Amino acid sequence: MSTLVSGGKSKVMIDLTQKERAINKVKTEINKNIAAIIEMAKHCGYGELLYYLAYLHFIRLIRKQDTTQEDEQVVLSLYARQATEALKYTIQIIVKYSAKCYIKNEMDGTSINESLVQSIIKSSIWLNSQYEMLFFFTMFNNLEVLGKRNQKIRIDMKKALDKDESLKRYLLYAARVEIRNNIQSDNLKIKDDFLTYFKKEYAAYSDLFQQTFGISIDTFIGIINWILDTISAQVKNNEKKFVFLENGNISAKAYGTIMYFGQSLLLEKKLLFNKFGKKIKKIITRLTYKPEEFDEQQLKYNLIARQPIINFDSHFLIISPEILLDSLFVNTHYSLLETGQSKEEYKKRYSKTFIDKISKKASKVGFLEVGRGLELYEDGDNIGDIDLILKNNNNNHFLLVEAKNHALPLDVYFHDFEATRKRLKELTEEWENKVDRRYKHLKANHSKYGIGDSFKYIIVSRSPEIISHFSQYLIVSLDEFERIYQI
Repeated sequence: MSTLVSGGKSKVMIDLTQKERAINKVKTEINKNIAAIIEMAKHCGYGELLYYLAYLHFIRLIRKQDTTQEDEQVVLSLYARQATEALKYTIQIIVKYSAKCYIKNEMDGTSINESLVQSIIKSSIWLNSQYEMLFFFTMFNNLEVLGKRNQKIRIDMKKALDKDESLKRYLLYAARVEIRNNIQSDNLKIKDDFLTYFKKEYAAYSDLFQQTFGISIDTFIGIINWILDTISAQVKNNEKKFVFLENGNISAKAYGTIMYFGQSLLLEKKLLFNKFGKKIKKIITRLTYKPEEFDEQQLKYNLIARQPIINFDSHFLIISPEILLDSLFVNTHYSLLETGQSKEEYKKRYSKTFIDKISKKASKVGFLEVGRGLELYEDGDNIGDIDLILKNNNNNHFLLVEAKNHALPLDVYFHDFEATRKRLKELTEEWENKVDRRYKHLKANHSKYGIGDSFKYIIVSRSPEIISHFSQYLIVSLDEFERIYQI
């Protein structure tokens, strides 16, 4: 296919491959979809916003339901994950572009345009699917574009995988990352358990938390707990106004349920600041969603994960318990990581905590910690260190652990094939060579460091790493480390 590209007075003829045509087609459709969602959002108001917030809550309730049918639970979890991401994206769009008022529907007199909200959420789910298509289109070369408008794209995956073994490894890696993400997403905790876990995880950084946020971690948890309890009480008070089915269950789709539930999410600012004082304004402002900072073209992450509180008007905030709780770890981690005062100290402690976790898990199956930070020297040069030395006294077996507590780059986390391939290249050239040198040095000089000849050298990372599918070394995530050693 040839395409004319204008450049001043001249026109250059460019030949596009089938792969380029496919990628261009999807990118064009993504941009059209985003533009359509924005245009629809401009016709929305407070009613539609409350609808999406209520929908997000009821989706979370579905995921908490117990069912004896395992296949049914799998389907529900899959739908819930897709819908949750689409809803968060939609909520950000609505807050940014919708009218700051209730819009009365002329057809039925309600403040929710049912057909409009359904069209937007379907478009948002489809948008996520389109974005995922790019992973496959950038990964495979044997694409065939069909149709007058390039609307059909065919990939012979079997042929491509048979021809290129490395593609299988990339797919396996993508599956590992997806499984880990799904496990974390499906690991739902009730509020009290969640906040207890949060306090436990960040207790080691309490002084850094105080520096960054201007309040203690206990005060912060107290604020979050009070906010969520207040919202829960408001929901409880409004329950009698919800619409109920004949079997006694709440009708989640009923207009009355959605409106009364949505209005229960409104938190009066005066009530909040009277309770905790002006000292918390800094952190509330920091956690408040800023529409002008939201880039609707950014599909890799949701800004609302960093800014979970929505400003409703001059008197009220909107608090979605789901969005607020989902944001706590992400927001706290990156706030500490990005702040100049605490950044280096936080990274140092965070690495130590990660090694502590490995050591604790290993001790459960007989591997006891006998050393940390063992510096290795070769011909007078420092060639790195071994983060953790474990020993099983029953068989005198040593386990040498190199810990990599680094977060995946967002592009890799979201299955960007080119970014993943680039990371593999960097890890292979800049990191694995150093690992190889340390391993060979230890094979020849283990007794010098008090290590027996029966040792295994492994790498434990925070998240699954692409290099683990291409390396001779055993490279596992912390969760996988548990399963390998039956911890």
